[in-house]
Amino acid sequence: MTNVGNRIPVLGWLVLVMGIWMRGPYKAQAFDILKKRGVPVGTILDVGVLTGTPELIQSFPDKKHILFEPVNEFNPDILEAYKGIESELHNVAVSDFNGSSTLDIRMDINAGEISHSNLSFRNADEGREVGVVTLDEFLKDREYNQPYFLKIDVDGLEVKILNGAERTLPLCSVVMIEADKANLVERLSFMLSRGFELYDFAEPAYYDDAFWQCDLIFVNVAIYNRHFRRLEDGLDISKYVVFR
Repeated sequence: MTNVGNRIPVLGWLVLVMGIWMRGPYKAQAFDILKKRGVPVGTILDVGVLTGTPELIQSFPDKKHILFEPVNEFNPDILEAYKGIESELHNVAVSDFNGSSTLDIRMDINAGEISHSNLSFRNADEGREVGVVTLDEFLKDREYNQPYFLKIDVDGLEVKILNGAERTLPLCSVVMIEADKANLVERLSFMLSRGFELYDFAEPAYYDDAFWQCDLIFVNVAIYNRHFRRLEDGLDISKYVVFR
């Protein structure tokens, strides 16, 4: 999990607040369109919440947010961010197995705070033991409103989490996964093979003027087909928009 980029893009919110129609790669706008189209969301599953996911808080304040964050130092910030929002905070890591593992903690030396954390699949001399759970096991005996909006941002272990969610994925209407240039094709292929349609590439980030990472937003294909048109349904040129 990373503490970089955990801010609401100002332009994205201005587009919504001022009513300016400029379709762009903004998470806030993407979520707003999903809501306006009637894409159902019952509960938010936020894996790797860090100190909070502002776009999900702003877009779904009336939904329950189930928050997974193994670094308990973030708890005060999380509780503050979700004040007034129905939520549950679980200080566990999510992966493709149940049990425990070592969590490697990395510090931002200049800021003096935790900036990254990752599960370590080796015997680490430094780190801490944390509980690990699959989404399938966690949700097995819980009765949250469905369908789920699943968000995963854990700096590299996203596919492991998806592998531990084979029963959960069919219960999701929307899935958002962070992907960088090295694993974008892998994650895109995985989700397409599980019955999801790519809905948006949100908020691309660049390093040295070259693409580095973005958030991939997927919609369950059956739900997508009910709420969005395809080119093969008959071209409507008014629906074709180029972001500039």
